Amino acid sequence: MGNIVRGYIKEFILNNMNLHISEKLQEIENYALEHNVPIIDKEVQNLISMLFNIKRPKKILEFGTAIGFSALFMYEQLGGNVFITTMERDTNRICIAKENFKLFDCNEKIELIDGDCFENIKCLHNQYDFIFIDSSKSHYEKLFNMCIQNLTEDGIIVFDNILYKGMIASDSLVDKRKKTIIKNMRNFIQNVVKDENFSTLLLPIGDGVMILRRKN
Repeated sequence: MGNIVRGYIKEFILNNMNLHISEKLQEIENYALEHNVPIIDKEVQNLISMLFNIKRPKKILEFGTAIGFSALFMYEQLGGNVFITTMERDTNRICIAKENFKLFDCNEKIELIDGDCFENIKCLHNQYDFIFIDSSKSHYEKLFNMCIQNLTEDGIIVFDNILYKGMIASDSLVDKRKKTIIKNMRNFIQNVVKDENFSTLLLPIGDGVMILRRKN
């Protein structure tokens, strides 16, 4: 989660948002906020909900399960009519995510793969019409290059936190320890925008979102 939008604008948007989640999912969101577990912002939740109203995916691939909130959010928004493959390497978060999935009785609809995502992605044989990437920023370009082979012809990829606390857009915000990551992410964004195989949209919501869709 980030803070790249002025507070009064964010507050106005949140107060005028038509988004509903179940009490069980709200409890998971509250837990994440209380324990500083990174999850998708409300604005990003609203965006995903809108995307699903436009095109309802049947198979979703997610990088960055955390405690399972985003996977369960997508599952719930689609009324359970979806199969989700989600990947995570943090063992503590994996344990919590598994317990959260049990609460929704959705183990047959949400597949949690633990371990290194770069190794696991090599074993994927499904084609996904929606891919959600919310993992380490240093991995974004490599994940993109590896997962596009699993994207359907009209598939969508969503990158969360793409503006990385505003550092991607402004040198004045860059943490010196993050210079290499910032440089690589800027190059990645520029290369994707120039890629004629994709339509690209950058949005200043949450900590920045980038949406890619294959061109027909």
